[in-house]
Amino acid sequence: MYKYATIILCVVLLSCSSDDTFSLPPQHWRDIEIVVEPRPTPVRVGATEFLIRATAADGRAAHDLILSLRMNETYPWRQAIQDGQTGVYRRGLIIKAGEKSVFVQIKRKDQVDVLTFPVNVKQ
Repeated sequence: MYKYATIILCVVLLSCSSDDTFSLPPQHWRDIEIVVEPRPTPVRVGATEFLIRATAADGRAAHDLILSLRMNETYPWRQAIQDGQTGVYRRGLIIKAGEKSVFVQIKRKDQVDVLTFPVNVKQ
């Protein structure tokens, strides 16, 4: 009896979950993996939130970074806000037609680098 109830519960829970997240291919900076998730997906002209996850090689959250984003090399940098010390950063940007990349500037102490993530903007 309990065996069947457990199976039914598992099936119901799995059917209720949905993983509709989409992330751009991860990139590495020093010993940190950087994953960018645009929301909504696909990326459209207009407002888009970018969720950036920074994870150290040992699996811990990289929470000692300053991340900034922009959609074009001529735009000003917009600093992302960190969600606690979880290694998750967020920033909303206005996307214009024809933009093809999101640039992520990473700062840690005296180190500064920029990663470029390709995006397909839907009209």
